[in-house]
Amino acid sequence: MRTALSWLLLALPAAAGDAIDAWRRDIAAPVVIVRVEAGVRADPDEPVLGGYLANPAFRRELDAAHALTLNHEDASGKRHFILLNAARSAEWRFAEEELLGHELGHVWLAARGFDAPVFAPGPLACLAVHAGDIPQHVLIRREMRRRGIGGDRYQIRNLDATLAALESGTLPELAPCQRLQFLSQWLDMRLSLPESAWPDWRRFDRAAADRYPDLARHATALEGLVRGARLSRRDGYLHALRLVRQRLETALAQRADMVLFGRQSSRQYP
Repeated sequence: MRTALSWLLLALPAAAGDAIDAWRRDIAAPVVIVRVEAGVRADPDEPVLGGYLANPAFRRELDAAHALTLNHEDASGKRHFILLNAARSAEWRFAEEELLGHELGHVWLAARGFDAPVFAPGPLACLAVHAGDIPQHVLIRREMRRRGIGGDRYQIRNLDATLAALESGTLPELAPCQRLQFLSQWLDMRLSLPESAWPDWRRFDRAAADRYPDLARHATALEGLVRGARLSRRDGYLHALRLVRQRLETALAQRADMVLFGRQSSRQYP
């Protein structure tokens, strides 16, 4: 059995538009969309999800997200699940099409062999999530624009909130997985959001670098790495994915309280 997941602070649509439906039809394997209510540990209509929803590490990823994409493969073949966090639906309703399109993008990439890292529960679970997201988000946003799906509203609203926290001084020193989440958001802006689309683009970039200068070095290195990769080719994407993961491991290794390469720690990801 092989399972990979992709994660993003996003949300879903109640009614998909024609472009979403067309994209879903382009994916050969079944795509199941599931709304997960707070406290639900299994879905009687989708028993394969029961084990994942009962897994504390997997559940933490879902509870922290607005939506999560699960690509599952076993002896019976491939299946794709888009799990929507109904408990946080008030935070994502305004960008439903943008979210569903984004999550379908993760499925579309998996169906084409552009796999995300395999999900492995434990302290490094978030490493696989964000290592996959950084290069995949570039390809997904490019394809969404080509298909005329969604826009930048959700991304900009999240950036606005992060910028306000940066400038107010309310963002704390980041825990290991929060470091990767912040890097992923920052890289998503640098690589996929045109400066002309958001007047505070440079303001955010400066504020992030001022608050987290160590992460700024990683952001610059990762940006150059991804821009220099042939992401549209599978071999180029997989090569970039390996390099991104190595760089994120370096970012995590700077945290002495993380279990990494056999070193024991008292802290796990949030």
